Amino acid sequence: MKSFIATVLTLLVLGEEAKVCESERHQRMVLSTNASPGQFPYMVSLIRDKRHFCGGSIISANYVVTAAHCLTDSFDGRSYFVDTSPLFIRAGSVHLWGGGIIIAAAEHKIFPHYDGFRNDIAVVRLAQSLNFTDHIRPISLAESFPPHLSNVLVAGWGSLYENGPIPDILQYTSMSSVSHNVCKRVFKYANKSLLCLLNQKDFPNGGCFGDSVQGRNASLGQFPYIISLRYRNTHICGGSIISANYVVTAAHCVTNEVDDEVFDMETRHLSIRAGSIRPRTGGVIVQVAEFTKYPGYHGFLGDIAVVRLAEPLNFTNHISAINLTESDPPDFANVLIAGWGRLFENGPRPRILKYTPMASLSHDLCSMLNPRIDESLLCMMTNPVNPNGICNGDSGGPAVYNGRLVGVANYIRGDCGASHPDVFARIAHYADWIRENSDL
Repeated sequence: MKSFIATVLTLLVLGEEAKVCESERHQRMVLSTNASPGQFPYMVSLIRDKRHFCGGSIISANYVVTAAHCLTDSFDGRSYFVDTSPLFIRAGSVHLWGGGIIIAAAEHKIFPHYDGFRNDIAVVRLAQSLNFTDHIRPISLAESFPPHLSNVLVAGWGSLYENGPIPDILQYTSMSSVSHNVCKRVFKYANKSLLCLLNQKDFPNGGCFGDSVQGRNASLGQFPYIISLRYRNTHICGGSIISANYVVTAAHCVTNEVDDEVFDMETRHLSIRAGSIRPRTGGVIVQVAEFTKYPGYHGFLGDIAVVRLAEPLNFTNHISAINLTESDPPDFANVLIAGWGRLFENGPRPRILKYTPMASLSHDLCSMLNPRIDESLLCMMTNPVNPNGICNGDSGGPAVYNGRLVGVANYIRGDCGASHPDVFARIAHYADWIRENSDL
């Protein structure tokens, strides 16, 4: 298989502290392995003032390819100029501070229209030709992108972790390539000059329970199956009508957790409002009789519950049930979510029901973005240009594809509208259990 070089935007999704940074560049190689001599014979260290500052790849005896940002500077963050200070390369060594040979650079060229993120590539002409050995030789250029979710090796002398030490020995790790369609959904600067890679290994992550970020006002009757779940007459979560007597919502909406122990809410304090797009007025209010949590619910898993109403709903144009799905939506299908969650992180709650489309992700891709994901969960990707998604108060609400309920809002990672996928309980996984615990 032909080795390749590409301009790579690495999405090292390592929780909140390791989001892709749009204002500052970091060199880092996380969760990596020491390279052996000659394993990456095309790898070079770029040196200025006797210090390593970037990596590069030998493409011929006279040329090296590297990133444009390694060879440029900027006064204002918008206009980039070539750094003309003396430049050298070290080739033929896995050690950062010794071994191999050092050769001066004669000149370098930056790809036209480099803007700080896109077109971030440059070629360096060496002052003298390299003599190829077992430890020094070029790498061929790729003619095409690697297949979606294929293993790609990356190597470098970057920090071992955020703000950590720089290694003496070359490090390498395996990552997974993703398609351009996925890449541009995750990162708003992504165009066809960029290749996105995902970390394959477990990483720390955070979560917060859920609102529709950047949502549109719904019209009366547009979502006749949505309800507002209320605790002591105040909206706390969304839910979906599945029959005249039953509603499905998130388990964390009907429980409290103290010191890792889950306690059920008292049903006498719980009610629903149905048939209204306003959380405080209109429609009808019905008391909750009882609810059933999914067995083994704890934390992020099994976060679904069915709620039995104290009296049946009378179906109208504004109140009706939604059918459960039998299968997941296709990759990148438009899925509608709706709720009364906050309009943005720490923002106000809307007076009218909001809705927004999100893109569904396959289980394979989602589990790479978030290692907590198992077969019971469904992921939705936010819009990278106009951030959208769920936020505080949308938990328990519906995700709908082709008029069927495909998901129940569970949790988000980071802030509302962040680039991480929003996570939903997967109805196709729970459908049989829902039927067994309701009158469907």
